[in-house]
Amino acid sequence: IYIRSAGPDGIEGTRDDFTVAMFSRALVEQSSQNRLPVAARDQSILAGVTGAISGTITDASGAVVPKAQISARDLATNRQYEAASEEDGKYTLGNLPPSFYLVEVLEPGFRRYAITEVPVRSSSITRVNVVLQLGTVSQTIEVSAVPLVMETTSASVSSVAKSGVTSTFSPQALSTPRLRDYFPETLFWQPELVTDNKGRTQVKFPLAGSITTWTLKAVASTVNGEIGTAEKEIRAFQPFFIDHDPPRILTVGDEIDLPVVLRNYLDHPLQASVEMAPQIWFTLSNPAPQVVDIPSGDSANSIFRFTTVTPVMQGKQRITARSHDAADAIEKTVTVHPNGQEKIQTLSQVFLEKVALDLQIPNTMLPGSLQAELKIYPNLSAHILESIEGIMRRPYGCGEQTISSTYPSLLYLRLVGDGDKNSVLSARAHHYLQLGYSRLLSYQAETGGFTYWGRGEGDVALTAYAVRFLRDAAQYTTVDKAVTEHAVAWLLRHAQPDGRWIRYRWQNKEDLSQSAEWTAYIARTIAASGELTPENSKESMQSAAQVSAAVNHALTFVEPYTTSVDEPYLIAAYALAALDSGQEARAAAALKRLRQLEHREGNTSYWSLEMNTPFYGWGYTGRLETTALVVEALEKGETAHERAPMADDMVSRGMLFLLKHQDEYGVWYSSQATVNVLQAIAAATAHQNNLAVSGTETPSVEMAEILVDGNPVASFDLPLGNKISSPGVQDLSRYLSAGTHHVEIRRPAGSSGASLQLLADYYVPWAHSNAASDLHHEAGGSDALRLAVHFDRDSAKPGESVTCNVDAERVGFRGYGMMLAEIGLPPGAEVDRASLEKAMTASGWDINQYDILPDRVVFYLWPRAGGVKFSFTFKFRYGLKALTAPSILYDYYNPEARAEVEPTQFLVQ
Repeated sequence: IYIRSAGPDGIEGTRDDFTVAMFSRALVEQSSQNRLPVAARDQSILAGVTGAISGTITDASGAVVPKAQISARDLATNRQYEAASEEDGKYTLGNLPPSFYLVEVLEPGFRRYAITEVPVRSSSITRVNVVLQLGTVSQTIEVSAVPLVMETTSASVSSVAKSGVTSTFSPQALSTPRLRDYFPETLFWQPELVTDNKGRTQVKFPLAGSITTWTLKAVASTVNGEIGTAEKEIRAFQPFFIDHDPPRILTVGDEIDLPVVLRNYLDHPLQASVEMAPQIWFTLSNPAPQVVDIPSGDSANSIFRFTTVTPVMQGKQRITARSHDAADAIEKTVTVHPNGQEKIQTLSQVFLEKVALDLQIPNTMLPGSLQAELKIYPNLSAHILESIEGIMRRPYGCGEQTISSTYPSLLYLRLVGDGDKNSVLSARAHHYLQLGYSRLLSYQAETGGFTYWGRGEGDVALTAYAVRFLRDAAQYTTVDKAVTEHAVAWLLRHAQPDGRWIRYRWQNKEDLSQSAEWTAYIARTIAASGELTPENSKESMQSAAQVSAAVNHALTFVEPYTTSVDEPYLIAAYALAALDSGQEARAAAALKRLRQLEHREGNTSYWSLEMNTPFYGWGYTGRLETTALVVEALEKGETAHERAPMADDMVSRGMLFLLKHQDEYGVWYSSQATVNVLQAIAAATAHQNNLAVSGTETPSVEMAEILVDGNPVASFDLPLGNKISSPGVQDLSRYLSAGTHHVEIRRPAGSSGASLQLLADYYVPWAHSNAASDLHHEAGGSDALRLAVHFDRDSAKPGESVTCNVDAERVGFRGYGMMLAEIGLPPGAEVDRASLEKAMTASGWDINQYDILPDRVVFYLWPRAGGVKFSFTFKFRYGLKALTAPSILYDYYNPEARAEVEPTQFLVQ
């Protein structure tokens, strides 16, 4: 029960409301021995964060002793609390502040009974059952409460009487405080929960270690469509706790003066012993425990100076504080990167029974920095499963990225159908799909078109992409039909009388070839969307007729360009639009043209991009995007009865090219390239009608053996090729070092086709980086992009501001569209958001958005000219001698164009 005040303004529900008092009592309790909760034996009302002592007083024969006087004296403040036992011998000493108490029982005809150091915890009841012995009050039985180490599910504290008499009770132990190490941002999420016929259900979830108030929100609906909502607060609190907020990402050699805040909400001061547990990844300048005095209702700081000495992923850092009557322990994780430039090598291959790869790791590699893993994909569907999470590791701040980051989940749901609808992965895919749809709605303009950043006029290509996504998503989640119809109407209004959609380039001048490519893409997306208004009504038939007419008109405009322009992206989009609209003759001519534009590269094939894609892809990533579109067109152009899946050599070579060029996240560098590749994979797997969902029947597996330099190092089971499953992953880090390694994979004879990726991630000293031969990691600039990052000072005091000046530039006219600038921050930096907002406004929206990450600020740039200059400020929270993260500028739709700036060292003291 909360008693609330309306505050100074006397109006309920305003910001000045506050809680006057809080009362609680236990209704049910459950121990580790009970499978179900039982009614609480004591339902004492507790105020605020207080506790209680309760029990029964009996004599040696077991008879209850009524009206016995019992007292509890706080050993810290000497404050005394008194009560008397009831007729049934039960007593309660309530509203006791958390502390240690001396409990005494006085009753004429019995010996005085005293129990020392009885602990009382916040919102808890300590049970003390007393057995009185015959005698005089001058005779005393003295009992000492001895804490024992407990499990988290149950506890017992025994009291040992000097006279040999013993009793037991069950408070929490003092020597082992509960470790708080679980800090999720969302405590519990469940999209579907079915109640019983009375509308009741029960869920269990672990409570986080955060000291906060959680808000539980529930939305429920009845079978007849009635909807109800509810909110409930879950308060997680303890009267003494540690605030531990270490930097989440550090570099080897960083020195940090980390403040740890101790908060005491008890009604008396505490003296606590505070220590940081040693770990191999850092050294402490003073490992001895620190003694800190914390006033009542106040806080105090303890400073721990530590130095990182070795790289670690999610290294643990634990702080423990103990006092006479309170304790806490908290553990957070820290990632430490090597002090050098990160290099990533990926090797991919398709194989049957065995395959061998040679991996070259330079001698300049920093010791201990290598992370290597081997992934084996038993079939093409495994790539779709991996990309559900993999694409989420790429930025997704704009409208296009929002759609693309959701598409793998949609493709997975289409792939498995009803066969896997109740699995955890399907639930996650539904969750991501619903989140993506919800976020996409914020990018639609009032006129109906979809925008990149949620402001201004819509973009034609993006709107067409959104229309296709909305129609696909409607098969698996609830989509507002009006949103789709509004977007379609906007698209049709922007079509020109000759069927084209105009694409303006420099200085608002139209390039007809670019308009033809854009028109082919838009025709492809709306043709693939099918009948956009399926209801059999006059309006729906009219809308469907308008879309069909728009597709035909667009194909008529684009058709001459399919023979006069050697642009595979344009021709493939045209072919797919023709196939989806049932115009096979047009498609056949375009597919023949695509075959003529093939480029062979060993046992692979690719198709070159001659112009920028509708989403500004170019260079190497644009080649991937184009090849994927061509492979999908060729795949769909062949019917299942004419050939077996993947029997066409050209399609197989194109798919092999795509599979051999995955990035380290298991996707294909940009969001558009990834979605195009996955759609090509989905088109290929659509022919494989024998795919089964892993887990729907007795699993069939085969063994894969891994050899490094001729030595067997690992083996693991893989699902057979007809099972929908995730890739098998094996860590090879401990088997590899600097030099050349021969990695071999063997499978049983007769195994079906599979693909693999060998990923090696390591660091080299900045002085050894070879900028001239490595476009991906060129310090300072590349032949396409330039980046300069300058700080106005590299030394400061805690709380002082530092200004960071950034100059990001696209060189010449190579590419267009979005660039991402990731500007490295020092540990513990607090970025001034007002300065970021000011930079966005001053840039004239050349800066479209920003994200603040633990070690960097990510800026989404779309400069109208060659580049943009801006600045922002930040402050330091504590002392340090540490490096920033490196700063990186890259073209989002072609990450091959990349510039990198070395870290800067800061001294704060």
